[in-house]
Amino acid sequence: MALTMIADVHLFGATSSPSCAAYALKKTAIDNGELFETEIASTVERNFYVDDLLQSVDTEERAVQLATDLREIMKRGGFRLTKWLSNSKVVINEIPNSERAPSVEILKSNTALPTDRALGVIWDVNDDAIKYKVKLEEKPLTRRGITSTVSSIFDPLGLIAPIILKGKIILQDLSKQPIKLGWDDPIPKEKEEEWIKWKSTLPEIENISIPRCFKTKDMKDISDAQLHISSDGSEIGYGECAYSCLVDTIIRVDQPQVSLWLCDQNKRVKIFKTSN
Repeated sequence: MALTMIADVHLFGATSSPSCAAYALKKTAIDNGELFETEIASTVERNFYVDDLLQSVDTEERAVQLATDLREIMKRGGFRLTKWLSNSKVVINEIPNSERAPSVEILKSNTALPTDRALGVIWDVNDDAIKYKVKLEEKPLTRRGITSTVSSIFDPLGLIAPIILKGKIILQDLSKQPIKLGWDDPIPKEKEEEWIKWKSTLPEIENISIPRCFKTKDMKDISDAQLHISSDGSEIGYGECAYSCLVDTIIRVDQPQVSLWLCDQNKRVKIFKTSN
């Protein structure tokens, strides 16, 4: 006798599951948005990446209220927001211990805030800065081993792209004529020396610290915001960078305070074509 079975829930691990979860998340904001301030529903719709939320506000009071309302609106859709983390101890102390990130579940007044991850990016919460961690493993001196090392440096924001570009150039050179090595062929001596020299500089990446917030703490009111973008190319690569320029004139109009930060960067090796 044939047995027919019907699933009345979304299957865990199904290809469609992330899309269904995102739809349910936004539907919760739409259905309950009128019960809260406009910013609450907007935050749910625009600041979630799958199941992670990132949001910045101007004051600690606003952050506490936002966290409270977000937990409440999501609860109405069956979602429980946990693993809360903030660069303010005042905000963290307003979050129940059971809903905090493990690194701040027990927070003492005399201890520094931890270093954690936000969407995979290392975030020094105490200094409110983006940092990098390099874990170099011994790999064969082949195209496959070099590709593994270059790909292991996680930089989704492109802020250290100029450093990684050098490794990509070496990798591309090994794919060109007259070298054109296979994936597991040993690399030539001259390229081996070039690779080892570049690889030896990678631990210095851990000394890089980039402020997360574009606006400095003493800026009161932004009177002008600009985005400056530049690009260039050469025989070996091309790239672009974007800088945010924020101007505060509330203190003195004749001496405006300006904050200029690198906010995006991308570098690529030049595309080459081969012909038979």
